[in-house]
Formats: sequence, C-alpha cells, structure tokens
Amino acid sequence: MEQSSPITGRLNRPPRIFLILLFLFLFGIGSAHSAPSEQNFPFDVGEKLTYRVSWEGIAVGRATIEVLPGNGYKNVPSYHFIMRTTTNDRVNWFYRVREIQESYTDRHMTRTLAYVKSDTGTHPRNIRVGFDWDRMEATYQNGGEKRRCVTIIPGTFDPLSFLFVMRTKDLKTGRVIDIPITDGKKLIRSRASVLRKERISAGGKSYDAFLVMPAPGQLGNALGRKDAQNLMVWFGDDEKKRPVKIVTRFAVGRFVFELIPEETTRS
Repeated sequence: MEQSSPITGRLNRPPRIFLILLFLFLFGIGSAHSAPSEQNFPFDVGEKLTYRVSWEGIAVGRATIEVLPGNGYKNVPSYHFIMRTTTNDRVNWFYRVREIQESYTDRHMTRTLAYVKSDTGTHPRNIRVGFDWDRMEATYQNGGEKRRCVTIIPGTFDPLSFLFVMRTKDLKTGRVIDIPITDGKKLIRSRASVLRKERISAGGKSYDAFLVMPAPGQLGNALGRKDAQNLMVWFGDDEKKRPVKIVTRFAVGRFVFELIPEETTRS
C-alpha cells in the first residue's frame, strides 16, 4: 500500500524486498495447502481388490491388487502396491501363471521408487527395476541377465502403479492424461484418454464408470509385449475410483478382469 510521507508529502512505495517476501508468503501458503497428501487419495493401506480373470469368456484364473505398508523404501516414505495373478486348473496344464508384480511409489504419488515382477509358472522370470532419481535413470535386470539402463523423466511410473496414479486424477470425459511409464527397458510417454462415462456390469454388479484407454500401441511398449494391442480400464465414478473392469487384447485373444465386490476389502 502506498503511503504519503508526513514530511515531504510524497508517496512512499513499499520496499522491493517487502513485496518479494509478501509474494513468497502468499504463494507458499497456497502451495502448502495444495500439495498432494496421502489422506486425499482414494486408496490407502489395507485396500484389497479381487478380480475374476477370463479369456474369451472362459474363466482362467484370479488376480488380487493390494495396498500394503511401504515402511519407507530406502528411507523414503512409500506405498507398496502388489498384484498377484494365478491361473486355474483348467489352463495350468498348458500355460501356468504364478505372477507377482510389486511397485513402490513415494507417498505423494509423484514417482516410482522400485518395481519387481516375478513368475514361477510356464515362463519363469525375476525382473527387478531400480529407479535412480539422482542420475535420472531406471535399471532393468531379469535374473542373471546383463543390466540395462533407460533414461527417465520427472514423474515416471511403472506399469502397475499406473492404475493408482489414474485414481488420483480428476476423471472427466474428454480429458487426456500424460503419464510417463517404464518397465526398465523403454520409457513411454503414455497418453490416457477418458473416453466416456457409461453404465457397465462387472462381477455381477452394475457400476457407473469412466472408460480410460491409453493410446493404441503404448500398452505393448510399456509391457514389453509386441502382441499387446490395447488396454481398457473402467474406473468407478465414486470417491474410491476403483478399477472395476480391465480388458487387454493380445494376439491370442481378449482377457477380462472383473472386480468381485464381495471379496473386496475397503481401505
């Protein structure tokens, strides 16, 4: 505020340093209140989602997605997401899946800290991806294979945490959300489009849900699978935004994950 000097009668302007401090004070408070907080996320430790998995209409297995205590990955407060997928006896005899994916992200959901993928089924694997945010690179290793590195950018996540990152977003029809994703071998600047809101049926229950779909071809790149054609995820239109239905298309057919509501643990 400009004030008149009682001696000269001229206008005295506030010192420049005062204006700078005022600016920092006002915007600092605003930033503090708007910073991401784990309490604001639609999920928390203790949530467990169970899915029925089918291939071309045939039940072939189950999957669970859980939020576990991170307990500070390398002294960084974190979330620990874990997804377990198993096939049933109907298909085990020719293609057995016992896959576990694990993702550690910081508690503000701004980046991935580590990603692990293992399978003791027909195609064994033991993949570990480390994220070095000082060097801005992710390191990939599968068992005893030689380690590979890929450059990452701020805000990069892994394929599993993608489902949780989307739940932190304001889902509106027509919105396009950019999320960098890496499996440790490639960095994909994923562009996920919120195509529409619709009424769907999953696991014997009806939901109002938003259909989200990454750009065609990006799924295969993110998963390291050339035969992966697209991914469609329906997120419930409520405060939890749970993925109630997931559809993936591969060269061998269409896989559908449907949430089983009676086996879902609320966070």
